[in-house]
Amino acid sequence: MRVLLTNIHLAERAGTEINIRDWSLGLLRRGRVPIVYSPRLGEVAAEIAAAGVPVIDSLARLRQPPDVIHGCHHPTVMAALNAFPGVPALVWYQDFTHWADAPLRHPRAVLHVAIDATLRGRLLDGDGFDPACVRQVLNAVDLERFEPRPPLPARPARALAYCKKPDHLAALRQACAARGLSLDEIGVGGGKPIARPEELLGIYDLVFASGRCAMEALAAGCAVVCCDARGFAGPVTPKSYERWRPLNFGRRCLLGPVTLSAALAAIDAYDAALATAAAERFRQEGSLDAQLDRIEELYDEARSRLAAAPADAEAERAAVTRYLEAWSPRTGGGWPWMDERVAFEAHVAALLEQADKLPALREEAGQLRQQLKQKTDRLEELRAELARLRGQGLRSPAD
Repeated sequence: MRVLLTNIHLAERAGTEINIRDWSLGLLRRGRVPIVYSPRLGEVAAEIAAAGVPVIDSLARLRQPPDVIHGCHHPTVMAALNAFPGVPALVWYQDFTHWADAPLRHPRAVLHVAIDATLRGRLLDGDGFDPACVRQVLNAVDLERFEPRPPLPARPARALAYCKKPDHLAALRQACAARGLSLDEIGVGGGKPIARPEELLGIYDLVFASGRCAMEALAAGCAVVCCDARGFAGPVTPKSYERWRPLNFGRRCLLGPVTLSAALAAIDAYDAALATAAAERFRQEGSLDAQLDRIEELYDEARSRLAAAPADAEAERAAVTRYLEAWSPRTGGGWPWMDERVAFEAHVAALLEQADKLPALREEAGQLRQQLKQKTDRLEELRAELARLRGQGLRSPAD
């Protein structure tokens, strides 16, 4: 089976990029033929290509059509649907608010897949998709990369903040210092992006993380406190795992603020046995292989659905028209950067207008300096005259 995977960019190491990498390499191991398309390539694209998976930045390079499109981000999915008539697509939604994860409607986009219960709810209740075409497949970790660490100690000694944004780090630093824990910081938020977290996580006892970072830490056997710059959840235990795993340890878990007291309480609640049980549960349920089993079932379902009800050409043209009308760059809604550009251009024009006035302003400034010098010289003359007069007024009568 030929599978075309799409993503809006493959440069930085973020959630969708890592998923594309793991899916493509996992499919390759299974004997499938993955091809990856993204208009913006980079470090992650190079890693995928180095493993033997074709990576392209133009769909015109792909002469043989895929059997199915596994698409992330509506611009790349729509491009692939338009390039390969008759091919069904699964649209994968991985972010609740990002513009590229807005809903895509097209007759051949036959399945819409949410990575967690939060996004599934948005697809159904916010975007209004038919439940018959909505699926949920939770995020996973390639367990071949992440081996479990040695048993956790009775008390933690080394802690790690593994995050995308740094806003919450001050509270974590204070808490760890108060409890005598060394704290390292990695990830974009810690100022240290890392290519191979699997080689590092196992040396830490306690990891502060959310989302995929939290799952990678669980896969490595660490004790995890679920938090990030958006908010605080708490320690991952077998009990909290039941609530937070369907949410991928993400946005809807993080209901409390990140405070010093919350971080101290989480450190004090450290329990090696409970943390180990949660980590083992994740390794049983969160493997990439189990996820790929489900994904391949969805590939088959997508192809069967389209074969049973082929898309109408007129409906496809109408879908593309609506898409272009909705996403053509314009001011006044839909594309905030357009409004920003207009404002920026106005600011530049104002600066240029001021720059045009500089020669005249320099000449005026020179005249003012000359006038000031003249007045300063006159002031000195008056001061000298005043001093002379005062000197004359102090002469004795004998003079």
